[in-house]
Amino acid sequence: MLPLRRHPVRVLIIEPRLEHRGRGNLTTTRRWAEGLTARGIDVVTAASQNAEELEGQSFDLVHAHHAGRSGPAGLRLARRHRMPLVVSSGGTDIRGPRAFTPEVKDVLRHADLVISPFNSDAECIAGALGAPIPFAVVPRGIPAGAAPTPPEDPRADRWLFSGGLRDVKDPLLAVRIAEAARRAGFDVALDLYGPAIDESLLPVLENTLASSPDRYRGEAPPDTMSDIYESHDLLINSSLSEGASNSILEAWRSGLVVLARRVPGNIEMLSGAPSEIAFLFDEGNLLDPPMRAWLAAAARNRRANARRAWEHVRTHHSEKLEIDALLTGYRRATSRGRSESGPRGA
Repeated sequence: MLPLRRHPVRVLIIEPRLEHRGRGNLTTTRRWAEGLTARGIDVVTAASQNAEELEGQSFDLVHAHHAGRSGPAGLRLARRHRMPLVVSSGGTDIRGPRAFTPEVKDVLRHADLVISPFNSDAECIAGALGAPIPFAVVPRGIPAGAAPTPPEDPRADRWLFSGGLRDVKDPLLAVRIAEAARRAGFDVALDLYGPAIDESLLPVLENTLASSPDRYRGEAPPDTMSDIYESHDLLINSSLSEGASNSILEAWRSGLVVLARRVPGNIEMLSGAPSEIAFLFDEGNLLDPPMRAWLAAAARNRRANARRAWEHVRTHHSEKLEIDALLTGYRRATSRGRSESGPRGA
């Protein structure tokens, strides 16, 4: 069993291959590495394409983040060196058009433990594999920081889209929502931040914004994102497929309310939040009466909602809760007695 409380141990976290630092997977794995290091764990992170370069090093556990992009590299290393394998899932590996590829299924079947932010993912994965798997929930968490204090004075609402420009994030829908809000009488402007991961979307977006108050601001340096969130009032999450969105947590921490598309991942993230700070929309019912009423109330109650959002993160999505659950999962994976035989079924 991993002696996490008595001695430092070595954990290898394999990240998905990343062409852009703005992707949420990198944000998550770096936060885990920092939190685990603070608890006395020796953590090494490696991109999936570089994992083989660590062949000669010794680890007590391999943790592959994303069953599709990192899982195969993690499974190969775990089998070769007879180490326990933890796989974190819950994004495009089990949701969307590229979910549950044969490679993903193979990784999930052989993991000593699969972790995800949501209980519902256990049933989803078991249904795809035809059998239950060792599973644990690790909720997303971030440091809460200081409580935000937005101004109450009447002014235009500043809306934010934060995410890479690619089809799955559907930034054009976010623009359509802002346009519909203005037609309904709301004084809003939308800023879109994120790297142009799918560069073919960029000219389409720029053409759409040509005669609009909305703006694409490009990719912002990570150390400026807190200020960007704090200068806005509302986050739009328009994703076609979503896991546990870091941008939603960052928005709540900064006092923003969240308007999110009704898809798995967003549904679970928003279901436990106060209704004043979270609204799920359907593309076919944009700016219907309930949505207009929610937007109007959000604009009237900025300061109270900012406090509600921050308290929700502090209480339900703290960094401590996340790292505690992650360490519990690591202990469970190693206590299965597989450190001598490698991952399940190997």
